[in-house]
Amino acid sequence: MPARPPRIDGGAIVLAAGRGVRFGADKRRAVLPSGLSLLAATVRRYAEAFDQLLVMLREGDTALAELLTPHLALPGQRLGYSARAAGGMGCTLADAITQVPDAWQFAFVALGDMPFVTYTTLRRLQWTMAGPGSARARIVQPCHAGEPGHPVAFTRAFFPALAALDADQGARSVVQANQAAVQRVDIGDAGIVADVDTPAALTASRANWVAPLTRQAPPGRDAPLRDGA
Repeated sequence: MPARPPRIDGGAIVLAAGRGVRFGADKRRAVLPSGLSLLAATVRRYAEAFDQLLVMLREGDTALAELLTPHLALPGQRLGYSARAAGGMGCTLADAITQVPDAWQFAFVALGDMPFVTYTTLRRLQWTMAGPGSARARIVQPCHAGEPGHPVAFTRAFFPALAALDADQGARSVVQANQAAVQRVDIGDAGIVADVDTPAALTASRANWVAPLTRQAPPGRDAPLRDGA
């Protein structure tokens, strides 16, 4: 598979405005085996794979924004802010949809606490979006061993529904309401279902996820990004 999928305008949204209630602290800053923070590792992975990337923080995340900025090296990679983040993931995603470029024909929705997905998986999913049927309304959902994972892609036809979200379910309700449009893709990468919600999950990640956190973009994809978060 070539490094770049056929040209189709779209990108990824990383939702990272939560408060990590189950974790007991700001898990976005938790340190992984690579030395990167949880959120920085996620952002770096998506920045490797997507030229167009919107990372959503909550308003007031000034210090975190400064630490993440070095990982967003391309003109189409930037930070966004949710004024309604306290209302839950759905509110953050709704705010994100209002901030994506008008040219986007699809958006992959990713979670900031899931850095273990591989570069190869993200490229495969982009190829799926750019393949047959790319112009029709559809939702592409990766699955591992029958379990749905992230990122989930939505064509522009679903942007109004995503922009109307106002709860903590994120995009799940949109997927459930549009099952006929869902294209499930079986993925051998367990990283699409591995998140870090608790300190115990962070401890497990240190034992199980060392290798996937290394840089995976092919040579020349972009310059090495320094760790700052």
